[in-house]
Amino acid sequence: MSATTMDLSGKKKLLMTIHDWVKLNKKLFWKYEVSCFYETYKISIHNLPDPGERDISVSPNNKLLSMQQKTQLCDAVKNVCVKAGEISESCIDVIINCADGGAITAEIIQPG
Repeated sequence: MSATTMDLSGKKKLLMTIHDWVKLNKKLFWKYEVSCFYETYKISIHNLPDPGERDISVSPNNKLLSMQQKTQLCDAVKNVCVKAGEISESCIDVIINCADGGAITAEIIQPG
């Protein structure tokens, strides 16, 4: 397996981990079922493969997650980084959205 293939696989695993964590914690992001204040959030995680709580930011509301919740997300990301092997990126930016009907979608923002 080439480094590029491994990196793409690692990014996809990271994306799915973030997606699944957001889905489990949906009420943190979208507290009201009928109308959401923000439909879309951007989660940025820096210092991969070993992020800390301060390496996670959420836009447009960076105070949305408590330190405990950031620790939980960090632990999930670290676990995936270890299993995925080398990840060449030092950060990942993901857009999460609550679509009509409550489905959660997640997409990696490509740099540049």
